[in-house]
Amino acid sequence: MKIRVSKKKTALLTLAMCSLLAFPAASYAETILVHASKSGAGYFISNWMEYKQASYSGSTEKLEYGFNTFLIHEDIAYAYSDGSRHAAKIVNGSGEHYGPWKWANEWSDLEVRHSGNTVNYYSVDWY
Repeated sequence: MKIRVSKKKTALLTLAMCSLLAFPAASYAETILVHASKSGAGYFISNWMEYKQASYSGSTEKLEYGFNTFLIHEDIAYAYSDGSRHAAKIVNGSGEHYGPWKWANEWSDLEVRHSGNTVNYYSVDWY
């Protein structure tokens, strides 16, 4: 069986496929709302917690972060925003970790097994 495709249909299909290559699906970018970092083995021996606050686009952003030795050694980040969707994020020696995405006025809690000598703590949004 022979299939006939008109030149017009071929041109339209070619154009459609090329446009998919030229205009990829919407990409999203992570926006850092609050960031803190600790580096050095001395920070990861005993329990500690710290707090940072920032303003972003009219919202108050909060990040509580630290290190816990109860049962296992954990890196901890709690993120809060009164105006945007957000999540806690930790980057340590074992990679990137995200807490649950929360709406405004809710805390995103994240606790992960400690790894490495440098840990970055974030409150992030995803656009």
